Amino acid sequence: MPSEAALHAGLVRSLEDAVTSDAARALATTTLGVIRSPDSLEASIRVADGQVRGGRMMIERAPAELGRAIARSLGVPRLEACERVIEATEALSLPLIVGWDVASRSPLAKLYANASDAGEALRAELARRLGYESQRFDPESSDVGTPQVAGRAAWATSPPHVVGLNAHQDGAQVIKLYHQHRARPEIAVTLPSALRELTGASGWVVSHDLTPTGLALRAVFAATRHQNQEALEAACGELTGQPFSALAAHFPFPVDTLRQLGWSPRGVTLYAKPAGTAHPVHALEPAAVFSAGAVEVGLFIEPSEHTPRAYLRTRAHALSFRARSAEESPTLLAQLGAWAAARVSEWEALPGRAASPDLSEPPAPWRRLPSTSK
Repeated sequence: MPSEAALHAGLVRSLEDAVTSDAARALATTTLGVIRSPDSLEASIRVADGQVRGGRMMIERAPAELGRAIARSLGVPRLEACERVIEATEALSLPLIVGWDVASRSPLAKLYANASDAGEALRAELARRLGYESQRFDPESSDVGTPQVAGRAAWATSPPHVVGLNAHQDGAQVIKLYHQHRARPEIAVTLPSALRELTGASGWVVSHDLTPTGLALRAVFAATRHQNQEALEAACGELTGQPFSALAAHFPFPVDTLRQLGWSPRGVTLYAKPAGTAHPVHALEPAAVFSAGAVEVGLFIEPSEHTPRAYLRTRAHALSFRARSAEESPTLLAQLGAWAAARVSEWEALPGRAASPDLSEPPAPWRRLPSTSK
């Protein structure tokens, strides 16, 4: 893992094109002083037209004051839009992601309301609070860069998992809506063969820009599954013409694993965390979602040997739950956990077993919810 001095130098380096050296050092010091651990940092580089540029950083699980400090340091006007995102995360107890991109046409602060683990009701409430619940679109007919239908109607798909704001130094603002998928989504745009043929990703994300006339497809992302990074790195090499090992030198701090790959006709974006920090996740989407009254949880099942923390463990798997609603019940969760562990243990013992355990009939009062992620 890079030292604190190396991380500080990397943060300064990622800011140096937009602010003074003193301002960059001050913001880097503030960032390292408030993050929970180095794995909160995620840098990215953009590869387009044979050129590689950095100056891009995200900080996960960030305090609101860091988002404000970034916006102030970059001289972002119209801070009320930033405050709306912050207030929504605070009101709904959602994680906030903040960051910057200083190598774009106009340097910008990034703020994201992260509802990726939340249930549909909570995600709908996030969209409502931010004023985007009326946007309607069909992801299978969206074309990159082409606005689609925007009507006063309900979502044609489930509400966004993440709502992002790019707040530019010149006053421009871009709203981005992200939808998470278990498998590669079917969209009208023809993806490069490197992505069409990619297998073993932990999940996919589709991002749309909110435009005055509707939603325009922005980018498609594939996430690395732990111990299957070779597949994504091979796609990276095919899309950029360079191996990830060579591109890794362009990150502001040492990295060891490509975490996520984003594609649009405008270029390819690569994401990585500091070397030696958190492993890539096994799956972005839960194996199953259950509800009991107002309580809703997602169940994640991962190989035990690669998962340091878990709610329960079987012989070979780690089981964990993520709350998808504001309501919680430890007693009900213990009941569901014991049942799920039994089903997974039975599945592990089956010769020639199916791809996943049978989780279709949980004990009352639990019920399994239909998946909204393809």
